[in-house]
Amino acid sequence: MKKKILICCLCLLQCLPLLSCGQKVGNEQPAEDWIWEYDVDITCPWGEGGGADTTLQAFRQAFTETTGTDVVIEHKSGSGGIAGMQYAQTKPSDGYFYLLGTQSLLLMQISGETDYDVYHSIHPLCRLVYDCNLFVTAADAPAQTYEEVHSYALEHPGRLRCGLMSLMGLDSACASAAFGDTLELVPYQDGQTMLEDVADGTIDLAICGPGEATEMLAGGRMHILLSCTEEPVKIKGYDEPIPCAGELGVDCFYGPGRGIFYIDGTPEEAIAAFERDARAAVESESFQRFLREQNLDLRPGWLGREEYQAEWDEEYAELSAIFSKGGEQ
Repeated sequence: MKKKILICCLCLLQCLPLLSCGQKVGNEQPAEDWIWEYDVDITCPWGEGGGADTTLQAFRQAFTETTGTDVVIEHKSGSGGIAGMQYAQTKPSDGYFYLLGTQSLLLMQISGETDYDVYHSIHPLCRLVYDCNLFVTAADAPAQTYEEVHSYALEHPGRLRCGLMSLMGLDSACASAAFGDTLELVPYQDGQTMLEDVADGTIDLAICGPGEATEMLAGGRMHILLSCTEEPVKIKGYDEPIPCAGELGVDCFYGPGRGIFYIDGTPEEAIAAFERDARAAVESESFQRFLREQNLDLRPGWLGREEYQAEWDEEYAELSAIFSKGGEQ
């Protein structure tokens, strides 16, 4: 019996350093000591060539340059991004697998397009960019200001036709906030066709991103009525003043926030290390150059984990109030 007690005491003494204050049990490490031993895998739930993909490609280059760790991008499109999100959740939660996401995933749940619980299934880690929306019209349109268009729309509800890419997307949320239900919303499958229809006067106005509209704005074919931003912005090649929603008191600031998400079970040390290294990548010259070239530097983009989670919660509540009854979480 004494021998057994002695053995137990020796085992307890060996374990005490692991259980002491400030130490981790097992192989977990503090963030500053985390070493990337393998490639980092990020699932993109949309196809190649779009805004999500180009942002992720630029981030991959910057992350590799700043950390020496390669990033593997897997495209798994389908069901408005839900298929890719679900695919990412089948990956090991060992700290090497992440997901690119935007508010579009939330909107799929809020609008009832999926019964998958997006809000509780993935967790914001860091936002990389914060794009914005523009209201544009033809360069020779009769109404050349937001106030003129808004006044006409109020007096003639349903008369003005506004093009957008999704009836249940952030562009639709902007339209609702800026014009109420006074516009006829016309969904498009192709952004270039939509902008051509605006320039030709087939539709009266449209909602688009700065990157999509740069060429036609610089060519003098379109005019900006309003930027859905808090502060005034400047778009390369477009010399006219751009009224912004913040100055006019119009609460329509919704724009795609492209960021990285993690899944349940991901080690805390890996999450902290990824946030640290992602920030260094976003602040690098190569990524900042990408932002300038794509007109993605019009508003601050980076958010760390805590701030991104708070914004995710706020947008879930606000978008629920717009697109579903009650907006209850």
